Amino acid sequence: DNSYPSFCDNNNPFDPSQVQDLMSELELYWTDVLDAPGDTSFWEHEWDKHGTCAESDSVLSSQHAYFEAALNLRKEVDVLSLLNKNGIVPSNSTTYSTSDVTAAVSGGASAGYIYCQQDSDYNQSIFSYVSYCVDPQLNFMACPDAFVKQHASQWQCPSTIMFPLTH
Repeated sequence: DNSYPSFCDNNNPFDPSQVQDLMSELELYWTDVLDAPGDTSFWEHEWDKHGTCAESDSVLSSQHAYFEAALNLRKEVDVLSLLNKNGIVPSNSTTYSTSDVTAAVSGGASAGYIYCQQDSDYNQSIFSYVSYCVDPQLNFMACPDAFVKQHASQWQCPSTIMFPLTH
């Protein structure tokens, strides 16, 4: 039971050539810390799962528009700056309190929900990404209760987590 639409158009697979001019920004600001540089599988997943459901929206009607909008939202809530302001910096050896990381990313526009995953390279649970919710006009908003409940188990991070340097 999904509380939001997903995987809406299998006939429009991710095409990196449509976002080629955004690639340097995507690699800098919207990367999967566990993927090697140049690996597009993360963006493919984001497009296939979420972007294909936004195609009918005139603001997000193409792959380019979808990823450009995501990058623009990132400028409104600069997660790395929020973390840095709170003394949380990428490190392959330092661990941070999960509550401190959550508090840092929840400043400003909306509550941020952090996702952690166990990583065998670090033998530690790592901070992987933060989720925010936006309304159809791309304004930050509180996430709907159904969305929060659906994802609550993913946001169950241990009391300390690592924020590793990217590859």
